[in-house]
Amino acid sequence: MKDDFRVEVSDEDDPYAGTVELDRAGGEVIEHHDDGSFTIMPEFTKEEVNYREEGDDDFDDDHERCHDCAFYVSGGGCLFVQGEIDGDDDYCEDLYADVAFGGHDHGDYTPIEIALWGRILDWDEELIADFTQRIGEQLNDRMEPDDDEDADLEFTLDL
Repeated sequence: MKDDFRVEVSDEDDPYAGTVELDRAGGEVIEHHDDGSFTIMPEFTKEEVNYREEGDDDFDDDHERCHDCAFYVSGGGCLFVQGEIDGDDDYCEDLYADVAFGGHDHGDYTPIEIALWGRILDWDEELIADFTQRIGEQLNDRMEPDDDEDADLEFTLDL
């Protein structure tokens, strides 16, 4: 498996241009607390994710706001972006997510260990199928090259 870090903007010909691929994300632990919890510094600065504040020249009034994003932390934070986040008025162009999933291989099954949901999820069946296919493609791209050309994952979607 690859474990390098990069933020990659898709090719301009791609209909999803501007999406970001994170090969590794996670901030460093900056404080350990007496109760056993710890504070983590998010991985990215506002500049790195193209955070936009109301009043910026290139602010898009139609973009979904941070408080609707799956990564928004109630009270003015973000799982991935450093600093105070104005969820009602601002947004970031590169990391906004309607939904995010995490899974883990347990040998004979791979459950979804976590699902983060934004406040708005109004996808139709076609968008869900496309998203599912793209996840399969990303997973296949991340796997070590295999001598068996038929080793690609197969994704099906039951609607």
